[in-house]
Amino acid sequence: MRLRIVIGIVVLLVVPALIATFAIFRFTSEQGDSGGPPVQASTNVAQAPRPPAHAPIIGDRVTLDEARQRTGYTIPVPPANIVASDIQEVWASEPHIADEYKQVYIIYSNGLKISLGGDPNTPPTIDLSKLPGAYRQENIGGKTATGKDAYVTTNNIGAQVNVPASLRWWDNKVLVILYHPTMSLQELVRIGEAMPAPTWPSPGS
Repeated sequence: MRLRIVIGIVVLLVVPALIATFAIFRFTSEQGDSGGPPVQASTNVAQAPRPPAHAPIIGDRVTLDEARQRTGYTIPVPPANIVASDIQEVWASEPHIADEYKQVYIIYSNGLKISLGGDPNTPPTIDLSKLPGAYRQENIGGKTATGKDAYVTTNNIGAQVNVPASLRWWDNKVLVILYHPTMSLQELVRIGEAMPAPTWPSPGS
């Protein structure tokens, strides 16, 4: 008789507690999974301004005029009718960088990219036979240029990579490089020949 009384008391105390615990757990799960209000912190993060996914150089996105004010050399932009495209982005080195190392990166809407960089060093002698792809020597305004057509290569994990056509030359202590994913090297040469030479201000000017 006593055993039945004890069992009855245990059932009356434990079962309601288990039911209440299960109900609280289920309500909490439903609120967290689907029924709860949106989290305010996530909304604030989504509204925060995002930096660009990548920057082509260490610097700032600026206008072409702002880039001209930042660099010690003139920026040799090709004529618009030669490129047949509008400038989409311009990047320039931060103001504290020394003029002889300032960089400018210009991106056109048709995929052309122009990289400019002050380089006080003597241009290196390039051995074309040691470069990957079919590099050729060209002439840009009397300056020796090195370029290649676009080609496909395989990276170290076996994936195919499209390498853009490129053309580079040194002119008056400025390294100029043109890139394009589909243009031929000869098209890049035509653009390069139409670009004015970069110049530096005269001492004392």
